[in-house]
Amino acid sequence: MRLPDIITPTVVMLFVSLFTLPVAAGDGMNARAPDFTLKKTTGENYSLEQNLGKGPIVVTFWATWCGPCILEMKNLKKMYARPAPAGLQMLAVSIDDNKTQPQIPSVVRKYKLPYTVLLDENKDVYKAFH
Repeated sequence: MRLPDIITPTVVMLFVSLFTLPVAAGDGMNARAPDFTLKKTTGENYSLEQNLGKGPIVVTFWATWCGPCILEMKNLKKMYARPAPAGLQMLAVSIDDNKTQPQIPSVVRKYKLPYTVLLDENKDVYKAFH
């Protein structure tokens, strides 16, 4: 069976990992996805722990300078627009640093991303998810 073109291996791995909590983590089996709180591009905080149990959560990591990441985000937008499980949340975690972070709002506007974009400028969450 072939996966739809919009589903990349990274998205599948993260979707399965978060949707089927508890997950296997680097420190052993049955560990939960690492909790985090990050700023949204709108300025509010987003806490993973406060959103668990409301439905599936898809997490993807991206950067403004990463061409394949931008393609994946456009494809996730298509997936997000389809009928989805109740409570589906998509989180696009930017790993842009201080130099490229100012470009994030223009990318979000250009591609009209309808889902939550989070800022992880120190890559702490990225590292926590291995």
